Amino acid sequence: MFRYMVLVCLAPLLALQGLYVRRISLVLPEANGERCGTLGEGAALSLLVAGDSAAAGVGVDHQDQALVGYITQELAKQYCVTWSLVAQSGNTTTDLIEKLTKIEGKQFDVVLLSIGVNDVLSPLRSQQWQEQLQLLTQQLQSQFHTKRIWFTSVPPMENFPLLPHPLRWFLGQRAQAFNRSLEEFVGLNKACGLINLSGALHQDDDLQKAGMAKDGFHPSEPLYKVWGVAAASMIMKQLD
Repeated sequence: MFRYMVLVCLAPLLALQGLYVRRISLVLPEANGERCGTLGEGAALSLLVAGDSAAAGVGVDHQDQALVGYITQELAKQYCVTWSLVAQSGNTTTDLIEKLTKIEGKQFDVVLLSIGVNDVLSPLRSQQWQEQLQLLTQQLQSQFHTKRIWFTSVPPMENFPLLPHPLRWFLGQRAQAFNRSLEEFVGLNKACGLINLSGALHQDDDLQKAGMAKDGFHPSEPLYKVWGVAAASMIMKQLD
């Protein structure tokens, strides 16, 4: 009850801060480079990386420096990886579901998702998001015959330099609530896995010094590397 009353009192300030952030934020482009390809030798593996601006590589210049670059480079050490990237800045989960319906004739053994930040920024409730995750999972399994779906936890938005307080605190609380729903969902779905980088980010001093991209909202190249390498490691472990 107390928390609800605090949020009611802060609502006008949070709304003003949200407008202010949109006005002053630096808009970075999505990374350049190919959005599909084949890399490596060995057993065939088809991979889809999909989601929002982080999946699209916002914060670095080229896809080789972004999530899809690092994960495919790692997987290619053991597999012949045929990969595709379906991502766009601003994508919510429902946006991604709609975009995926337009892709025909594809099959993906493994899917890595970066989704949730824009849902946190929307009025959506975490339980409603869980229902959308179910729809997305069913779509990936039925439309693309996907065997394994890896979700990435929502990043700790309470640490985003772009955001002023108390908006930073509020969105951090929202992100944590969404992550609890995501963990619950993954725990109930055997085809799904979760990649949570929060521990690595807190323990690695070099990563903390590297910080985020210059907009204070998206990953820097060192963060993309940690993400891509960790995801590839978990995917290969599960495949083995």
